[in-house]
Amino acid sequence: MSPAAIAPAALAPAGPADVYAFWAARLEPAEQAAIAPMWQRFMAEADALADLFDGTVDGDVGLDVPDAMARILGPFDETVMWEFGPGAMVGADTPHALVLSSELNHEARPLMHAIMAAAPSHPRLALAEPRPPARTIEAAIDQIAGRTGGLTITGARVERSQTGTIDVTGIGPGMEFQLAGEALTAFSVLMGEQVERDWFGEGHGNVIDAPKGGGILGRLLGKAPRPDPHPDWLGGFRDQVTDLLRMLHDAVPTERFADQPGAGEVALYQLDPTANDWEGDPRRDTITYTTTQSGYFDARQQGCRMAARRYTRHVEAFLGLRLARTPDHPFDAVDARSTLSDALNAALRERNLGGVWGEGHGQGHVYLDFTTSDIEAALTTAAEVLATAGVTAPADILFDAAGLEERLLPLRPDSMH
Repeated sequence: MSPAAIAPAALAPAGPADVYAFWAARLEPAEQAAIAPMWQRFMAEADALADLFDGTVDGDVGLDVPDAMARILGPFDETVMWEFGPGAMVGADTPHALVLSSELNHEARPLMHAIMAAAPSHPRLALAEPRPPARTIEAAIDQIAGRTGGLTITGARVERSQTGTIDVTGIGPGMEFQLAGEALTAFSVLMGEQVERDWFGEGHGNVIDAPKGGGILGRLLGKAPRPDPHPDWLGGFRDQVTDLLRMLHDAVPTERFADQPGAGEVALYQLDPTANDWEGDPRRDTITYTTTQSGYFDARQQGCRMAARRYTRHVEAFLGLRLARTPDHPFDAVDARSTLSDALNAALRERNLGGVWGEGHGQGHVYLDFTTSDIEAALTTAAEVLATAGVTAPADILFDAAGLEERLLPLRPDSMH
């Protein structure tokens, strides 16, 4: 599995299990209204940008690219990052390409999806999102230099974390945070932002024998190493990451997530709601939880950014149904929750939409976690199950995906008939 060039995202339709497309359709009206004018401004300046990159316009007296992009992006200037390059870097046959990205600002991914879904076509500037992997080591060196000024680390390594993500460690003299940042930049450039979003766990720095400068200040702080213009370890590092990605991907079962065999018997968790100090956690009141997918549950409990690609080879969304415990529906008995869980599971499977894989009891709610290949159809199914069971307690849909953890979608059974 090698990092292939990414085609322009505007040409790739979203599937029914794309959680970011789902929320892109629910943007705030002001955000949605600002997208079309942004692309109008782009089309008005695109030829001038392409002329500049063709070399037919003197950049010293012509267009200032950062100023032009600030004008084009307008209200999105602080959220959307940009990078120009050859069209080949995104698999396009245009002379040039513009890659837009929210980088690791996962909360902005629905906005980015909506922006790219409305992207126009330009004959000289292909549009894409997110940043693809560098096509060659030489291209990677140029991109890294553009983002960091050059690498001072003398190497990097990767390893699988306990939650199944990839931890990256930068090696060399200098400050640990700098080493970690440079290693992450190398990882991102070599593998592309989609791999970074789905698999990156943590960055670390491993300081080795920092060279000392002269004088007291040099002896105390060390002499800052100079960037290496031609780091010869990048090729080996890319191979190491690719091998680890292949191993992690091969370890994912071939079955859909709800059909995957559990690592053992059903796991029952006893949790302490008072120990959860993250106010944004919509499951923070959970007391007990039952699942055969303990690896997934452990990663979520540890606050790991969740990405479906780490757990399934199928296009699936990971959702949760949260029901309030009310006087009419107290769910005091576990059987009441289990009966509802069985009904939802049966309905999802009957329609070939997915299945329930975990359920829990909380101080104020009960939870049913499920996967689905079609979000809208699954929500309709869940609403019908609640209506059939006569459950009128307030219900919300939760989303297990990076940047969407705090979003709640009210589910009203009576309004979906």
